[in-house]
Amino acid sequence: MKKKKVNMYECQAQAGNVRFKGIARFLMVGLIGVGSFLFSFSSLAQISVSTSKFLSAALEEQSIFLHQKKLDFLKNTNHQMPWVDELEFRTETDEMNFDRQEYLMRFRYNTKGERNAQNKMHSSNIELEEAERILILEETLMDKYSLVLKYMALFQEIEITKEQQIVVLDKIIVLRRKAVASTDDFEINDLLKEEENAQELEQKLLGLKNDYDYLKSLIKTSLKINTEIELDASNIISIDELKSKIEQLPKSVAANYNLFKRKLNIDQSALEYDLEKTKNDWKMDYVQFKYAGRDKLNFGQKWSFGLGVEIPLKDAGRLEKSDYLLDRMALENRILLQNASLAERLQKTYQGIESKIQQHELVERQLADSQLLYSFENYPQHQDADPLVLLNIKSSLLKRQFNKMKIEKDIYSLYLEIIELTGKAVEMPLRNYLSSNWELLEN
Repeated sequence: MKKKKVNMYECQAQAGNVRFKGIARFLMVGLIGVGSFLFSFSSLAQISVSTSKFLSAALEEQSIFLHQKKLDFLKNTNHQMPWVDELEFRTETDEMNFDRQEYLMRFRYNTKGERNAQNKMHSSNIELEEAERILILEETLMDKYSLVLKYMALFQEIEITKEQQIVVLDKIIVLRRKAVASTDDFEINDLLKEEENAQELEQKLLGLKNDYDYLKSLIKTSLKINTEIELDASNIISIDELKSKIEQLPKSVAANYNLFKRKLNIDQSALEYDLEKTKNDWKMDYVQFKYAGRDKLNFGQKWSFGLGVEIPLKDAGRLEKSDYLLDRMALENRILLQNASLAERLQKTYQGIESKIQQHELVERQLADSQLLYSFENYPQHQDADPLVLLNIKSSLLKRQFNKMKIEKDIYSLYLEIIELTGKAVEMPLRNYLSSNWELLEN
């Protein structure tokens, strides 16, 4: 069969026609989508929510409120141990003669050492509850950070997938025209492959949009609003800005709140032991006053005074002390193991983000040095240019763009992991570490 020659102007016209049809199709789909949106939500106005406002909503979560309520109770309620622990009144009849009635009043009290130990125990309870509240806040914040990243990534993936879909549909148009024109370079398998790609992209786009709508519903629930929203990511820190910010982050896990809470648990265990130990120290057990009615005694002689003293035995608390020391050693060993594990994880995260940044820089250089962009811009000017080649170039560019997006998502994820491991996420004052200037969160 004689090969059909296509001149430059025909090729440019075909390419232009393909692009025009693709753009028209895209605009038509967009108009239909917008119309459906306005029809379905005509009574609702879409608002833009900043990432900082969304992250600040973590402070209003119910779990945070409950811990704050408990913390306020501990701070505002008197938990001091009273001086008098027990007041006892006794009476006894001597020889069944009511004129010889005896009365006894006995006081048991808490020592100064017990009161001091109890005060320290109460302060420790407040510190532990505050640490628990901050850990809950950290978990909530990191969940919201993760949600923001997923939202950004899904939005970008949807946009790239839409462009890929347009390219594939334009390829199908070109291949069908070649089939009608019976050109030598037409292969039916190419057409079947592109139609299969179009179906897969349509299914993928549907799944991505469902995930995107679900994320938006989670954001609306978190903000307690019913209005349609979009998350404003205009102030998100760029990869170049992120590189310099990483240098300002700690290189150790000393401020990690999980470790801090474990240390508080050890301190409280020591205070509990000290409190029990003060109860077994030398102390007066009770003080009593006794009145005995006797006819032959004057008023002063009818009164008597007594006291009881607890004398601790040398080995009385030996087993309790051994149990305490064993528990303390177990807790300290867990802290050492967790500290080593977190430090190793932090080191790997720093190495991982450095590797991903290098990959990102490489991809950017490859895109800048690649002939694809030059070919895409200049190929239509060539004689005998084939619009299918132009679409293949565009498809290749989109794949590279998609790979770059995945690397950026990994960089942001590792960056947030560093924020969490180093304790920066809940460092006061709270900040939005996804913003370019680490702006303060509203309390």
